[in-house]
This record gives sequence, C-alpha cells and structure tokens, in this order.
Amino acid sequence: MLNESLESDKEIDPEKERQRLMIKRQKSIEESLQLNVKDHIIKLENYLVELKKDLENSKKEMANLRMEISTVKNNHGTMSDDLSTFIQNDAKRLLNETYKKSQDAQHDSEFLDAQLNVLKSDKDKLLDVTTTLEKRIVSCETDVGFKHVYD
Repeated sequence: MLNESLESDKEIDPEKERQRLMIKRQKSIEESLQLNVKDHIIKLENYLVELKKDLENSKKEMANLRMEISTVKNNHGTMSDDLSTFIQNDAKRLLNETYKKSQDAQHDSEFLDAQLNVLKSDKDKLLDVTTTLEKRIVSCETDVGFKHVYD
C-alpha cells in the first residue's frame, strides 16, 4: 500500500518528462560541440545509445499499453456478455411468469364460467320443480276441495 502511494507520487506527466529530456539533450549537444572530434564522437555514440534505450523503453511501454487495452476489451466483452445473458434470462423468466399468470387467469375464468352454467342449470331445475310442485298443489287442492289463495 505504501509502495503504491510512493509510485503514484513518482508518476510524471509524459509531456513534461519529454521536454525535460529534450532540454537535457540540447545542453549535452552544446557541451559536446565544444569538445574535440574524438570526444564529440564518443558523446554522440553515448547519445545514440541513450536514444536506443529510450526507444526500447517506449516499445515496452507501448506493448504494455496494448496488453492493457486488450485486457480491458476482454473484460468489457465478458461483462457485456454476462449482462446480456442476465437480461435475456430475466426477460425469459418474466415472459414465463406472465404466460403462467395468463394461463391461470384463463383457467379461473373457465372454472367460473362452468360454475355459472351449473348454477343457471340448478336455477332452471329449481324453477321447473317449483312449477311442478305448484301444479301438484293446485291439483291436490282441487281434489280436496280447498283452495288457498297465494299472494
């Protein structure tokens, strides 16, 4: 944890770092111009070695950045796939629940319709029985000779 905070403190803006290196190189070149030819060649060779090291470091940094980009893309793709799968599964679950509720409602409606038809049939039977009983009562009253006045 402490090392991470120290590393983040050491991070420098790449543009400022390049400018600092360029100024340093310019001073180095100016100093080398005042040297004799042999020393100047040695200085230029050292400068070339330093440039090659910078180039290698830049290549490594670019490779690391490319690797990080591919990792981020891979993680993003995985997260996107997971999210899509979750949404699709949730949508299927909701669709199944809605379908089941619709089926349940339809079954309930059919059951209630059947009950209503049974009750209507029972009502019709009761009306028929009532009518038959009223006719029998009238017939019995006629036979007995007693007539009861119904409201």
